[in-house]
Amino acid sequence: MKDDEILPRITDTASSENTKIVDCTDIAYFKDTDNYSYMLVGGFNINNNDDMSVETFFGASSDIYASEKNLYITQTKYDDYYKSKTIIYKFYLDNSKISLTAKAEIEGYLNNQFSMDEYEGNLRVATTYYTNKNSMINVLKEVITDEYVEPEYSNRLYVLDENLNEIGRIDDLAKDEKIYSVRFMQKMGYIVTFEEIDPLFVIDLSDPRNPQIKGELKIPGYSAYLHPYDETHII
Repeated sequence: MKDDEILPRITDTASSENTKIVDCTDIAYFKDTDNYSYMLVGGFNINNNDDMSVETFFGASSDIYASEKNLYITQTKYDDYYKSKTIIYKFYLDNSKISLTAKAEIEGYLNNQFSMDEYEGNLRVATTYYTNKNSMINVLKEVITDEYVEPEYSNRLYVLDENLNEIGRIDDLAKDEKIYSVRFMQKMGYIVTFEEIDPLFVIDLSDPRNPQIKGELKIPGYSAYLHPYDETHII
C-alpha cells in the first residue's frame, strides 16, 4: 500500500491549500491499544494565521473532555473476563501546543464526556463497572456452556489528583444499576443510575479525599442528561 492510503492527512487552509501526509516518525501510539484508527489533536490560534499544531496518535479515544488548561482523552478496554477498564490520558494545553503529562487506569466505563470534570486541579470521574460472568464461566471451563448468569453492574466515583493518582473514591454506588447521566458543578456531583426506578444521587465533593453521598431522589424512568440551572439547582 502507498503511504497516502494508510497515513492520516492534514489540510490547514489558514496557511496553505495543500494536503500534508503525516510522517510515520511523527505518529505516537498508545501501547496495547485495541483501537486501530488514528487520533489527531490540533491546536490553532484564532487571532492569526500561524500554522496549526497537530499531534497524531495511533489508537483513538472513547470520550474527550477539556478544561481551560488540560485535555483528557479516554480509551475503554476489556480483559479476558470482559471486565471493563478505562485508560485516561492527560494532555497539557499550552496555547496551541499540547503535551502528554499523565496516564491512569481505572475500573469501569464512562457514560459520556460529562462523566469527567476537572475542579481545583483534581479530575472527578464516574464509571459503571461491568462483569460478564457468562464469559468468565466459559473461559474457566474452556468450553461454551448453556449456563447463564446475569451480568453484574456497579458504579464508582473516582477523584484523581493532577498526576492522575487516586485520592478519593466511592464504591458500589447503586449496585446492579448503570449510570445514565452525570453532571459535576464545582463542589457537587449529580449521578443518575437506572434499572427500574431512577435514583438521582447528590454527592458532596468539597473534600476531594472524602466524597460523600448527601441524598438521593427516586422517581420513575431515567434521565439521560442533567443541566445546571444555578449553583443549587439542576434541570
